[in-house]
Amino acid sequence: MFKLIRYASVLLISTALLATAGIGLPQLSAVSRARASQAAIPPILTDAASYLVLSGSIVTNAGPSVVSGDVGVFPSIGVPPHITGFFPPGIVNPPGAIHDADVPAQLAQADNTATFGALDQTCDVIYEGVQDLTLVSPLGPGVYCAVSFMLSGDLALSGSGVWIFKSASTLINSSGSSVTGDEPCNVWWRVGSSATLETNSTFIGNILALTSISLKTGATLNGRAMAQTGAVTLDTNVISRVCGAATETPTATPTLTATPTETPTATPTNTPTSTPTDTPTATPTDTPTSTPTATPTSIPTNTPSSTPTSTPTSTSPPVAVELLYFTAARYGHNVALDWATAQEVDNYGFNLYRAAVDDFSQAVLIHFESSSISGGTGSGATYRYIDTPPGPGTWRYWLADLDTHGAEMRYAQSAAIGMPLFFPIYLPMIGRG
Repeated sequence: MFKLIRYASVLLISTALLATAGIGLPQLSAVSRARASQAAIPPILTDAASYLVLSGSIVTNAGPSVVSGDVGVFPSIGVPPHITGFFPPGIVNPPGAIHDADVPAQLAQADNTATFGALDQTCDVIYEGVQDLTLVSPLGPGVYCAVSFMLSGDLALSGSGVWIFKSASTLINSSGSSVTGDEPCNVWWRVGSSATLETNSTFIGNILALTSISLKTGATLNGRAMAQTGAVTLDTNVISRVCGAATETPTATPTLTATPTETPTATPTNTPTSTPTDTPTATPTDTPTSTPTATPTSIPTNTPSSTPTSTPTSTSPPVAVELLYFTAARYGHNVALDWATAQEVDNYGFNLYRAAVDDFSQAVLIHFESSSISGGTGSGATYRYIDTPPGPGTWRYWLADLDTHGAEMRYAQSAAIGMPLFFPIYLPMIGRG
């Protein structure tokens, strides 16, 4: 056992904080209600449709990653370039291109934000606490909600329709785990803080995170990684967007429908022959429509009573970090937040929060920083994050550690530190016990 720091108060994430991420704390235990009469509504991307990687600060890459689509940053932090690690060692396949804080990236980020809001749909199934989706595999289409989602193994998405997963906090795909399904383009992950795809994991779907997204070494994503305020970090990854035949059929159907109108005019005698060929193309159009009607019946099957057994492991506050310091310094019009740990045990990373008042319920999650220690257990590390507050004034910051089970410990209370010229910064008071 190592010596722990005693803090003025230790609190779990509050209801008000979760509400800012779009999901309140579940009111029912384990798995609650299901809607059989409605289905998830897929959002439609416009300006962000061609982007497979989009960040609100920076994009970094290590290793020979391959991205088969646009890579963009908006807004950005610091001096350009804000997208590093491509040409070489990473590759952006044509027609994909790099958009470093330009107008197309700005429009794409606005579309990303709007789509994040469109994904805030009524839950079909609500899980209590941190939900390991491997335990409820397979899953049919629907809207699934939890405080955090994780995968310790494989998740199979079965059926045809739209899947929306709403996490109030994090999404963690463990090393070697996978998400599989026939319609990756109809799978959406709405993450209230940060998403991480661990080493050699396989994942499908569009990840829209409020803060950051990290793909560890060898992770593969069939979909998108789009963060609103934080960084997207890559390391020897393959990111593509290949939809199944069922998803592409409705798009191609309107084109085929117009063709028969020209065929009878040019060759009337061939009309009977071409008509049977076009008839089957109408069938796939009906198939997705009828499938969601049957889908909700599969959602209640995701009510295994094994879910509560995994929840208690994260209810007690984690003693994961011995914090040495947490400081701030003015950095132009930005704030440099630095902290260091003496030791970390099962630590997944850190959440940073900011507020204009000394009230944590009004705080906004601004960044997630992964633990620098392999496996989250080791003899400590140093960290830095550059924040850009929305304007001058008094700002307060909180630091919290997140353990590998998804549970969070926040360090409070805040104490004033004067910031000359631009604005003062308020940080947690830290004492050694």
